Formats: sequence, C-alpha cells, structure tokens
Amino acid sequence: MVSLLAKCHLYCSSIGTSREVIYNCLEYLGHAGLLQNVYPQAEGMKLIRKPGKIFLNNTNLLHAINGSLKRDTGVGGVRETFFVNQVASLHRVDTHPETDFVVDNHYFIEVGGKGKDYNQVKDMQNSLLAVDNTPIGYRNKIPLYLFGFLY
Repeated sequence: MVSLLAKCHLYCSSIGTSREVIYNCLEYLGHAGLLQNVYPQAEGMKLIRKPGKIFLNNTNLLHAINGSLKRDTGVGGVRETFFVNQVASLHRVDTHPETDFVVDNHYFIEVGGKGKDYNQVKDMQNSLLAVDNTPIGYRNKIPLYLFGFLY
C-alpha cells in the first residue's frame, strides 16, 4: 500500500484525474476507517498533505484483502499496521526519516522482529524498539503486543 504514493502521478494519468483528487480519496478512506494515513513529522507550512505511509486500518483488513487476492501478507507490514492501529487511537503518530515512527513528537519507534537491535536508533534519545515474538521486554525493547493495551 505504501508504494502507491511513489507512483501517484502514473495512477493520476491512467484514470484521468489529479493528485489532489487522489489525496482527497485517501483522506476520505481514512475518515471512513478503512485506511490509516501516517504523515511525515512536520509543523505548520512544512506539513504537506501527502501521507508518508498508508496502512489499512487494521490487520484483519490486511489479511482479508491479501487472502482474497491469494497474496502473502508480509510480516513487517502486519507489525507496522498493528502498531499504528493501536497507538494512533490516542497519540499522534508520524513517519520519520531515521526510524519507522515518531509518537507525539517525542518517542522514536522502530518496529521489528525478535532479532531487531539498537543499531538504527542507538544515537537517538527517547528511542524504543517495538519487537514481535518477544514475551518480555528489556530496557527500551518493548514487546509489540503490549502496545495493544493502549487501544
């Protein structure tokens, strides 16, 4: 779903519409609860309308659509979809160039599997790892399922 934005101009020309119409549709699908649009971290005029990442609203939709299309649901997309779905209900979630997400302009989050290490976020203050397949957290490594309690 994320790669849709990179090819937006191709979709616009093939269906005979403008980027503005595409962005409006994405916004409407977000308001309808089908999509979760995550925007780049910015303030004021720097905040552009184009989402940084687009996710289906929840993992059930992701599995249902991919299952009906007989496509494999990538585990990385499922993890990020779950994280955004659970955290964005109460907090501001933005994309960040160095990590997967930034929450409330304060916490830098990298989402991954059990083997995810601190290399990507080691120099960042307030950085956390949200890791899957880990029953117990340690320091800034938090099991992904615990973010489900924020919903």
